[in-house]
Amino acid sequence: MGESTAARPVVGAIIQARVGSSRLPRKVLATLAGRPVLAHVIERLRRCRRLDRIVIATSTAPDDRELLDFAREHGVDAFAGSEEDVLERFRGAAAEFGLEVVVRICSDSPLVDWVLIDQMVDDLVAGRADYTIVDESIRHACEGFEAVTARALDRVAQLTDARSDHEHVTIYIRQHAEQFRVIYQDAPESLRGEFRLSIDVAADLELMRRLYDALYRPGEPIELREAVRWLREHPDVYALNAHVRQKPAAAPTRQVLFVLAADSPLEAVMTLARRLAESRHAVITIVSPLDADRLAAFTARGYRVIQPSTPLAEPRPDLVLYDENSSTTNWLPCVGVRCLPLATRWEQIAELLPDLS
Repeated sequence: MGESTAARPVVGAIIQARVGSSRLPRKVLATLAGRPVLAHVIERLRRCRRLDRIVIATSTAPDDRELLDFAREHGVDAFAGSEEDVLERFRGAAAEFGLEVVVRICSDSPLVDWVLIDQMVDDLVAGRADYTIVDESIRHACEGFEAVTARALDRVAQLTDARSDHEHVTIYIRQHAEQFRVIYQDAPESLRGEFRLSIDVAADLELMRRLYDALYRPGEPIELREAVRWLREHPDVYALNAHVRQKPAAAPTRQVLFVLAADSPLEAVMTLARRLAESRHAVITIVSPLDADRLAAFTARGYRVIQPSTPLAEPRPDLVLYDENSSTTNWLPCVGVRCLPLATRWEQIAELLPDLS
């Protein structure tokens, strides 16, 4: 196992995983049917017949150390590399474990399809290609996986120093396909359509929990086709995240700060915060004098909640929405930051934070 032959290169799945997530912290360890998202991803990958290794590739940041322990506990390999340069992290993991073909796996995609992954690897090797992905010109449910040769990743590192190209491992290949041999897989007819099956915001997690509660049985990973069929039969669940906009790889993450009073309308604040997080790719921070129990719904959605006495950490907000009755308005960081009353109409807020999808 793990030794290359002329006919069969060493193939490994590298799961890109961090504990930190700006919009939904610790999402890879959130539970679906009683097990962490990352455990479900590993269980699905074990169904692949073409993988020699499964590697969790995380960063050297202190918060990510628990993922190294998680890998050991679940019987897979682990690698810690650069926090910001994800391309170098992948190259380091591939070199560490002697991988010639890398299946890049997104750790927040708990429905990666083992059938298509095997087909992808077979086609990549047979076609002597550099990279393969399910055709993105057609909407489909085949999210969270692609295959690339280690040699192609080395070429990318030589060809570009751009930060975005090193943060998003294969984006240079997709944007410069003429420089590589690329195979675009056809999405099966049964998997075509508008679906959001990755977990970026709380609405995505809510959908996935409903789906897993309905279909998952211990030791029996949900087949992707079964999941898609179930979502089509349950439009109420499908609608839970249908409005969420996918953040483009090169788009900035916006920082929005809410400064509340003790009697601020929390339901209205939640509605606005969700809209900003799910359609404007905003990271939400709530400043409020209320106790944690009163603000638990915000924390549950991954929003940062702090007391007015807490110093505001970087990054600096792009927009501040404040309750005019708040006693902390004199604390607002309004120098160089747009500050608007909480009652501002959505249309005005949307003009300041245009949709980047």
